[in-house]
Amino acid sequence: MKNQIRIDKYDHIFFDFDGVIKDSVEIKTNCFYEMFLPHGEKLAKKVKEHHLKNSGKSRYEKIPLYLKWAGFSLTPSLENRYLENFKSKVVDDVINSKWVKGVEKFLKMNVYSQSFYLVTATPQEEIELILSKIGLNDVFSSYFGSPLNKAKALDKIISSKALLRNKCSMIGDADADLEAARINKIDFVLREHDHNSFLSSDKRIKYKIKDFEGFNE
Repeated sequence: MKNQIRIDKYDHIFFDFDGVIKDSVEIKTNCFYEMFLPHGEKLAKKVKEHHLKNSGKSRYEKIPLYLKWAGFSLTPSLENRYLENFKSKVVDDVINSKWVKGVEKFLKMNVYSQSFYLVTATPQEEIELILSKIGLNDVFSSYFGSPLNKAKALDKIISSKALLRNKCSMIGDADADLEAARINKIDFVLREHDHNSFLSSDKRIKYKIKDFEGFNE
């Protein structure tokens, strides 16, 4: 079978956003790189590499770390300036980025009458705006962004709705997604792309997909 998994066996599916719904990983990678390039190419490359290996983690964790690497003394105003700068550069590009193949149809048709949830490192207000702009705010039963981390968001949804864990799966593209699924004892599905090839050989990952086209058949 093309996607190596029977997605219809799950009643509840949790989705990451960047790299799973929109092919927007490179947009944010380039933004981090360009923001720190004025502090030297060596630092910018270090930032880029760290971001790609931790793409499922929030910018609220990353930007203070990168500012420390750049030699800054952290202040709330400095962090907020970089956070707002990042947001202003990426939101429109994410909205206009390409869909992962088949995912829009899969979400909107919902041929297996499943419940869908979104769990992302994108800030809550920002992901609400993005979902509204791309027409997805009605397809998810609920959606959570940062500062709530993914493992806690999964637990909150599963516990509050008394979901059966063997009927749940998480589709993600980052180690943080895998870890959130592992902590909550639900299946994980890796969406493979050019920027997360280092995860493809992870023996903890049983299910892998390239896109959602096979799920609409």
